[in-house]
Amino acid sequence: MAGDMSRHDPTGGGSVDPEDWAGEPTNEPDLPRLPAGVDLARPVWWDAPSPGGEAELMRALAGSRTSRRPRRVLRTVAVAAAAVAAAAALLAIGYRWGDRPVPSRGTEFALAATELQPAAAVTGRVDDTAIGTWIRLDIAALEPAGPGEYYEVWMSDGEALVSAGTFHMRGDPAPVVLWSGVPPDDYSELLVTVQPEGVAEPSDRVVLRGALRP
Repeated sequence: MAGDMSRHDPTGGGSVDPEDWAGEPTNEPDLPRLPAGVDLARPVWWDAPSPGGEAELMRALAGSRTSRRPRRVLRTVAVAAAAVAAAAALLAIGYRWGDRPVPSRGTEFALAATELQPAAAVTGRVDDTAIGTWIRLDIAALEPAGPGEYYEVWMSDGEALVSAGTFHMRGDPAPVVLWSGVPPDDYSELLVTVQPEGVAEPSDRVVLRGALRP
């Protein structure tokens, strides 16, 4: 009798083999999960997306461990496959975006070097926006500002000068992005001066100058 009782279904559904349910909680949530070993939160999938990301995800999925419950495995693998397919699509999109050149903005201009730095070479772009004048300087050759000095960019209408910002170029070469509150149609000339720290007035040490408009 004790042997028969050990095979009785406690839910009232009839007799079952104890191996089919023993040790499993009756209230276990049946939630689909990615197979073990497949972690879509790993930074490697997103920090540097590449065309091989999809194949690597599929290999991880194929090599994941199996379960003793075939029906649940099939359901979990189906959900995991859909998640992997979506992640692979995102990786492919990220790769294409990362490979796409940054679109040009505004109007291109060039600055001419003066005798203070004859080897200086700078090009740039200017864009008149609703919040101000955006200026980007792409510096190919310009000596770093010395100790106690910095470079200042000025917009000029031929008489008055308006500062557009400062920089010193003491690190790795990088674009310099500046903003000004005056329009390039009215202040169409750009000058770059060497300024001593603590002096607000424009110096006469002009190293670059050029027109913002053709």
